[in-house]
This record gives sequence, structure tokens and C-alpha cells, in this order.
Amino acid sequence: MLSGKSLLAIVIACAGLLMVIAAGTAHAAGSLYAAIAVGSDQVGEATDYPTQIAADEAALRACDHGDPFLCRIKARVQNACASVVERDARKLLTTGPVYFVGAGVTAVAAEREAKLFESMSPPVTPVTKPAFVLDTICTSNAR
Repeated sequence: MLSGKSLLAIVIACAGLLMVIAAGTAHAAGSLYAAIAVGSDQVGEATDYPTQIAADEAALRACDHGDPFLCRIKARVQNACASVVERDARKLLTTGPVYFVGAGVTAVAAEREAKLFESMSPPVTPVTKPAFVLDTICTSNAR
């Protein structure tokens, strides 16, 4: 037989478990998605979409201006942030951007990851403009 204290402890534990399950379900139902698409000299972004597919499509539309072969999705996030770092470098006959993308649960974490990817990619051609954060996007419910 359970004592009153033991029974109370079990009831409290079960109530806590139900609150965690309910919170997880509510959070999943309220998920928002974002994406970043990158082309050779352009970036498209989309935030706060109800599905990842919708966010991807919107980012591609924002990037490719009607030509779906110009851009590719480089970051997908759910309830989080993504960042783009740009470094300009000489290309064959011109100068242009090189993009590095990162993602994280916060804007700071996303920027840190994008900067890390940039730092791990030594330039093949001379850099004409040092790396900088071009943009950081977060879903409305990101931390």
C-alpha cells in the first residue's frame, strides 16, 4: 500500500510529465520554418512559413527571379535562425560574392556557424572585401 506522501509524489510526477508532453505538442503545432537560397551572386530568404517546403519555395523565388536553376537551398531551419556571411573575391573576369551559410537556435549561434564555415574555406582567388554578415533571419518563435 502506498503512503499519502508516495501517492502525492506519483501524482505530481505524472502531472509534470503531462505538462511536458502537452508543451511539446503545442510547440510542434506552432512550428515555423525558414530557408536561405544562394546563387552565384544573389541570396533569397524566407521566414515564418507553415512548412519547410513552402519556405524553400519562397526562398528560391526570392533568389532566382524566375530561373529555378540559378539558386540552391543552403539553409533550412525550424523554430530557429540562419545567417549568411559574404566575402567578395576576384572571379575570372570580375569580382563577386562568395556566400557561407550557418544555422543555429539563436541569431548569434547562426552567425557564429556561418563565420566558422567562412574561416574554414581559404580563398582560392584574392579577396577584395573581407567577410561580413550579410543577413541573419529567425523565425518568429526562435529563441
